[in-house]
Amino acid sequence: MAPPPAARRTTEPTAPTTAPSSPLPPPPKSISRTHRFDRDELHADQHHRTVLGLAEQIGAQLRDEQGICLALTLVVTYADRTNTSRTRTLAEPTAHTPALADTGRELLASLGLQRARVRAISMRAEHLQPAEHAVHQLTLDSRDDKAHDLEAALDRARARYGSGIAGTAAAYRTR
Repeated sequence: MAPPPAARRTTEPTAPTTAPSSPLPPPPKSISRTHRFDRDELHADQHHRTVLGLAEQIGAQLRDEQGICLALTLVVTYADRTNTSRTRTLAEPTAHTPALADTGRELLASLGLQRARVRAISMRAEHLQPAEHAVHQLTLDSRDDKAHDLEAALDRARARYGSGIAGTAAAYRTR
């Protein structure tokens, strides 16, 4: 015997159901970091330190989000508020800080700044992909493996004690 019509209505879902695997928002297309100097900066060593620090921050965020980037863009803002930018495609997609820092330094050197009054430097990692798409050229040299191991240890220290606790000495700023 079938239940009365009132009982049937209460067993039917009242709200539309959604699929259990709702789509996730797409990953960001880029990650950027900017450093603004307190005053116009003329010294090339400060520019290099800043690029190294920005590369560390971007690399750490990429690794935290399990991502890699295919290109890096450097934007330099001068005292007169004009900008110069350079973009380079990486040799292999990576989130490895030394590779990002080397590319950032090459981009900075390509600008040929000589006594330029720099107000800000920005670095942007572009064309992001999940880290599972990364390929890594195997070498017989163990230096690269050691650098990756060191980077993993620094990431664990940063996760435990907070950002800025450890990193490259050249990126350290005295205040």
